[in-house]
Amino acid sequence: MRVAIITANTDIYKGTKANESGEAVKLVAEEAGLEVVFMRALPLDREVLSTVMKRMTDGKTADLILTTDRYRGFLKQ
Repeated sequence: MRVAIITANTDIYKGTKANESGEAVKLVAEEAGLEVVFMRALPLDREVLSTVMKRMTDGKTADLILTTDRYRGFLKQ
């Protein structure tokens, strides 16, 4: 299954914070045997997010879109 991971966080999008939650989701997806075909941080903007998701589904880029916002300490190593 092809998976897209979108981190909806303007600070991460701008590069002022690390995308720890996106990396954590990617790790879990890959461990589950899923193919990560897209992973990107986007600004926390409803129009931007909906446009990207719509294009992904219309273009059949991914079978599943996973979203996250930022790392909050829920995954401890």
